[in-house]
Amino acid sequence: MRLHKQYESCKKAFAKYTDSPLDQLHPMYLMISGGIAGTLHWMPPIFCIDVIKSRMQSAMPGMYKNTWDCIVKTYRGQGVHAFFKGLGIAIIRAFPLHGLVFVGYETTMAALKARRQRTTKLAF
Repeated sequence: MRLHKQYESCKKAFAKYTDSPLDQLHPMYLMISGGIAGTLHWMPPIFCIDVIKSRMQSAMPGMYKNTWDCIVKTYRGQGVHAFFKGLGIAIIRAFPLHGLVFVGYETTMAALKARRQRTTKLAF
């Protein structure tokens, strides 16, 4: 998945920049990495595909025959601009959203790893 690869690339760059191991990066760097990855993820063409999906979901039944019909009717009716409506706010929203998601992910994984290590030590 593109989002996770971008996140990992940013995280590795911050680890190199701060001279820290990947699993000991400060949460601020994890949030920035997630924010950058999320923002890049929503850039076109992903956002344009999401616009078409949303139009098809909110349309009355029978308005569009299929995805291509939706794309053609949208373009003919509103031009290329229609595929980019709301892009700015989506990008602004993506940074904090994905930043927090990845901090939550890393925190959860660290807690599970620590718990597994404690459980393993008790089993022996």
